[in-house]
Amino acid sequence: MNAGLAIGASVAVGGFHARYELEVRPGEVLAVLGPNGAGKSTLLRAIAGLAPLERGTLELGGRLAEEAPGGVRLGARERQLGVVFQEYVLFGHLSSLDNVAFGLRARGIGRREARRVAAEWLERFGIHDLAARRPAQLSGGQAQKVALARALATSPRVLLLDEPLSALDVEARSEVRAELRRVLAEFEGAALVVTHDPADAAALADRIAIVERGAITQLSTPESIAAGPASAYVAALVGRTGFEVELREPGVATHSDLGEIRGHLVGQAGAPGEAHGPAGPGERLFASIRADRLELVLPGTEDARAPAAEARLLAPNSWHAEVLRLERDLGFVTATLLVGEERTTTRLTARLPLDTGSRIPGGLHECQSVIVHLPPAHVAFAATR
Repeated sequence: MNAGLAIGASVAVGGFHARYELEVRPGEVLAVLGPNGAGKSTLLRAIAGLAPLERGTLELGGRLAEEAPGGVRLGARERQLGVVFQEYVLFGHLSSLDNVAFGLRARGIGRREARRVAAEWLERFGIHDLAARRPAQLSGGQAQKVALARALATSPRVLLLDEPLSALDVEARSEVRAELRRVLAEFEGAALVVTHDPADAAALADRIAIVERGAITQLSTPESIAAGPASAYVAALVGRTGFEVELREPGVATHSDLGEIRGHLVGQAGAPGEAHGPAGPGERLFASIRADRLELVLPGTEDARAPAAEARLLAPNSWHAEVLRLERDLGFVTATLLVGEERTTTRLTARLPLDTGSRIPGGLHECQSVIVHLPPAHVAFAATR
């Protein structure tokens, strides 16, 4: 298989079970994004050889690194990986230069040559003047650069980064992110970045794998994921809101509580590295809309930029709703809505200008009844995995 990294396996750590199917091509950066406890670090540990596969295979640099049950299992050093852990794991008793040289020395390279190569990497990261400093004398950004230099100095086939920017303050984070983006662009192997921050994922990666509850639920480019999230978790990350539906025919789906909903299908990644085929009737989709595209109207009134509320209710994608909660932010109000008739549990989130009086006569209040409209042109249907 012509891939820098390919895994199709299940992993069990303690009572947690996960299943992963993905490929990362040489020269590609894949970000693994998900909430805490979703299985991101479990994936990284399995690739690094720190957690055994339960069933399946792992290929690194085009060769089989692990097959379970009962097959080959290369040790961590034999996998030719470069790893940067969240805590950096620099050796406190060694200088920056010797930290970077450590991996080379462990592979049998002589001290003088290892230090020469390490010095070159410190120079590339612009921290050659820190060569004699120990980890306790480094800032967070400096320590991160030393850790990256150590991981890359051994010329790995695959680079694994575990939350590489999470420990940095805002100023250092921006600087190191730009440096890391440059380094990853030059790296010829496959790179996998584990993060919980969508900004880091979008800035660093060619594609993003969303991990939820031990499974990859979406795999595509940052742009495709932002345009068509396949779950409520991803929708919230990209400023959208939505729910699962079932496709009835092109452009029309049904929801268990709300009935018919109209929108358009957006392209999604299905099997690893492949585009999802055309959706067919009965397929489960996630319908979403940008939270600032929802339109709210008070029953019995007329919006200055909309027809009468009663007429609006007859339009496609319009329902009664109750305002459950209002939260103010800088310049905006976020409204959590309970949508549909009695006994519904369907919720949507609307993001409205703080001066809501310009759009909703009489203002907006909690426990208020409204009509919510989702303009079909702004509703995206994305295939779920």
